[in-house]
Amino acid sequence: MMNRWDFDLIVEGRDLMEDEALDALWQASEASSDDIYPGKSRGVQHAGFLREADCLEQAVLTAVEQIESIGGVTVVGLRDESFVTLPDIARRGARTVEEVQALVTGKQGPGGFPLALQPSDSTEGRWRWADVSEWFHRELGERLEDPNAEVFAALSSALETRQRCHALPTDHRKLVGKLIAADVT
Repeated sequence: MMNRWDFDLIVEGRDLMEDEALDALWQASEASSDDIYPGKSRGVQHAGFLREADCLEQAVLTAVEQIESIGGVTVVGLRDESFVTLPDIARRGARTVEEVQALVTGKQGPGGFPLALQPSDSTEGRWRWADVSEWFHRELGERLEDPNAEVFAALSSALETRQRCHALPTDHRKLVGKLIAADVT
């Protein structure tokens, strides 16, 4: 069974919202073009993905390849846009769904639970994971485990390192690449 991964790639270069770029983006991978949502906010261009893949690394790699295949665009960052449901929150917070629902509605806890992006009156509601985990830490003093936090951090660092290496002379880039490869094998 494939998982769905929510994330944004931060991109520089060609405007993805121009018709020609959009056409190239959709043609780059017709099988998955319906999971890409290009946009711009606060002057930063991004491409949101809701990608199905076996693992997060595969989802991000295929998305980077797809974006960069259209030419004139470089992926420079990754932003976690993970969404969770009540059962997800309950599992990560070692609570029952009913206990989480009581926190959401304010029947228990300090109140002020983040607003759902979709209706919160059932287990079908969706919340941004970053908002939920921050609320648990701020209001309840609990750090909820995100099973993909380290993977997101590593992927984000890899994209940043890749971007920084473009400014280095070739021999230095090779040394940085060796350092990274030596550490992960």
